Amino acid sequence: MTILKTLIVYKIILSYNLIGDIMKIKNYINIALIIIWMLVIFSFSHQQGNQSEGLSTKLIIKIAETIKKDDLTEQEKENIVKKYQLITRKMAHITAYFILGILTITLFIDLYGFNYKT
Repeated sequence: MTILKTLIVYKIILSYNLIGDIMKIKNYINIALIIIWMLVIFSFSHQQGNQSEGLSTKLIIKIAETIKKDDLTEQEKENIVKKYQLITRKMAHITAYFILGILTITLFIDLYGFNYKT
C-alpha cells in the first residue's frame, strides 16, 4: 500500500511538473550565486594595492592574536605580517577562484547531468 501511495504522489508531482520548476529555480539561484561571486572577485581586484594590503594585514594580525591569545607588540606584528603576507594573499586568490569553480561546476552538473562510464 505504501508503494502505491508513493507512486501516486510521484505521478502527481510529475503531472504538475513541480520537479522541472524546482530545477529551474535551482539553476537561477546557481546563476545568481555565480554572478554575485564574480562581482565579489571584481570588487577585490578593483582595490588599490595599499587598500588590499591593509585588508590582508588586518586578517593576518587578527588570526595571529587569536592563536597567541595575547596582545602582540608592534615588532611582532610587523614580523608576522612580513612572514605571512604573500602566502595569505595567494591563498585568498586560490580560495576565491576555487569557490567560483565549484559554483560553475555545480551549475553545469545541474544543467547537463553527470554521466560517466566505469
